[in-house]
Amino acid sequence: MISLPQFPDAKCLTHSQIGTFRSCQRKEHYGYVLGVRPEFASSALRFGTNVHHGIELRANGASVDDAVLGAMKQYDNVPGNMRHDEALMEREIVGRMLAGYFWWWERETEVPPALFVATNLAAEQQFKLKIKGSSFWYAGKIDGI
Repeated sequence: MISLPQFPDAKCLTHSQIGTFRSCQRKEHYGYVLGVRPEFASSALRFGTNVHHGIELRANGASVDDAVLGAMKQYDNVPGNMRHDEALMEREIVGRMLAGYFWWWERETEVPPALFVATNLAAEQQFKLKIKGSSFWYAGKIDGI
């Protein structure tokens, strides 16, 4: 599968790209320069992406129920490398995990105010910084502020 690089500027580097380059320069070239990626994500990456999607929905103002259902909806189209029963089980685990996560971190009345962060200022905030003394940029996303 071919995909477009997230930051099409060849002089823009991300933390993931730098780490990949350090471990295997050929893999970095194929993945980040040419955009060649695996057709299906690994189960751990898919799982984490879907949990992250639910947290992002909640951070952007969705109700707990809508955030959980939004993450679970990602399993409506079962990936080609996954059996239907595996998708149903993973979907349920993602939903239950998110429900527990929101319950734990949104217990405003039970947590002392000094320990509770009540406001989300931004979710998936992109940044791009010039690397001093070079023609390159360092770019990425901050999950939540």
